[in-house]
Amino acid sequence: MKNNKFINLIIIIISLISCIFVFEFLLGIYYDKKYSSLSLDKLDEISKIAPYNHHIREFDLNRINKDQMYYNYYKTDFKNGKKIGLFGDSWMDYIAAKDLVYNKIKDNIIISEYINAGTTSFAPSLIEIQFKDIISEKKIFFDLVVVYIDQTDFMDEVCDYNKRRIVDDKGELLAVLKPTTFLNDRWSNTNDLAKSITGYNIFRLINSSLYRYYYKKTISKNRCTWEEISKFMYDKNLDDEFFKIFETNTLSLIKTLEKYSNNIIFLTHKHSKHFSGEYKNDVYNNLNQIVNNYRNTNLIEVIDLSEEIQNAHFKEIFEPNDPASHPNKNYYVEISSKISNIIYRILN
Repeated sequence: MKNNKFINLIIIIISLISCIFVFEFLLGIYYDKKYSSLSLDKLDEISKIAPYNHHIREFDLNRINKDQMYYNYYKTDFKNGKKIGLFGDSWMDYIAAKDLVYNKIKDNIIISEYINAGTTSFAPSLIEIQFKDIISEKKIFFDLVVVYIDQTDFMDEVCDYNKRRIVDDKGELLAVLKPTTFLNDRWSNTNDLAKSITGYNIFRLINSSLYRYYYKKTISKNRCTWEEISKFMYDKNLDDEFFKIFETNTLSLIKTLEKYSNNIIFLTHKHSKHFSGEYKNDVYNNLNQIVNNYRNTNLIEVIDLSEEIQNAHFKEIFEPNDPASHPNKNYYVEISSKISNIIYRILN
């Protein structure tokens, strides 16, 4: 009887160990596919990027070198070529990841230097710090700067980044404080750190689960909610103070861009609920008013990329069930063509 109990115990222990090994093996496959493998040295290098900006790009298998974690940079042998900079949020970030605009214009415009600094959830304050960082690092004067401002960027700026701005006595923007101190990344990817300091995938899973559980309890303190962000689009009677904040911070960006560029283009695009009539405010109108009231309007143009879209076809261009109305892959290609044509028109 005792021998049977001992044998059963041995079988249970072996089974548990086997399950752990299998689970560890399967987790390893999952993590290898989903995440990049970063060494502690690489993580340390990334942690030093953009010390004065709110966040940088998300970790990605194709972006583990310094230039691409903050912006994409291309330099050619044409010393007298054009110098072009693209800035903005996730729309420009996707275009940067696929090199959609660069591949369209490189054969038709002689380019000396090209930068796409698109980064998810970037708004005027973050773009300004990023632009200053690029000027400091590359010592570049742009022939053309293109800035995409999304509808969501209005409240990202007003609700979140404005309270994190650090300015000097003259009102010059010096920094936008980070929501956390971890790796300069908005979402604090502890998974990437955990997988680098432990060889066991199960510990990485536990660490990731604990992080998600506890971070959700403090997320409202770190980021504005979607309800707060979408309030700009829904509410026609939004507080005047919100518009003043957005105008002040956008003008700060414009004044910085003017110092290092010959031409500035602001781009916007309506969201799906603008076409269905649910959204009342459009950031294009706010940008246009800011630019028209500014003294050097001959250098600056505001363009609505969705101006020619018919209401009947708007569902064909956005990702389904996406509250932030990101374009689908096919429409990103079309948008990139529109941006490329704008660049041709300005520089040719």
